[in-house]
Amino acid sequence: MLARDHHRVLSEDDFLALPHSSEKLELVDGEVVVTPGPTWHHQTLAAGLYDTLRAWTRTVGPPWVVRFGPLDLRLAPGRIVQPDLLLLREPPPLDHRGPLDLLPALVVEITSSNADYDRLTKRLLYAEAGIGEYWVVDPAGGVEVFHGAGLRQRAWVTGLLVSPTLDGLVVEVDRLG
Repeated sequence: MLARDHHRVLSEDDFLALPHSSEKLELVDGEVVVTPGPTWHHQTLAAGLYDTLRAWTRTVGPPWVVRFGPLDLRLAPGRIVQPDLLLLREPPPLDHRGPLDLLPALVVEITSSNADYDRLTKRLLYAEAGIGEYWVVDPAGGVEVFHGAGLRQRAWVTGLLVSPTLDGLVVEVDRLG
């Protein structure tokens, strides 16, 4: 049995004061979660999704904006994550500093070595924050689309992904990477 006497819970202020790192660091209820850097294929998928989401924002017009990680997103006090992509209804002010406090309309994660973290933990965090739509992209092919109250509605998509909450957003999953 491991002794937990030396376990340190990090406050949000302590987390934000950490030195800059090339590692993906997230804060979840006092725990720092470190995930490995993205692979080439991960970045290829992210770029394809970014292009698709950006094209959609141009059809619906401003103020919609898409961004990619690393970008700190505060879901609640003590919960700062770095989604792979997010779609905002409006951008923050240009002089904004620190984690984003805006609630994205869509969050996208591309799974890596710990797919359960994206499929379970992060889905629950996003659901509790009130995110309306969440995509978990499997680099081997396919996207899990979660939406609805508590992100409980789920669909597995391998062909044409039609967003259940964002009118006119369509992604050809097979052409992403």
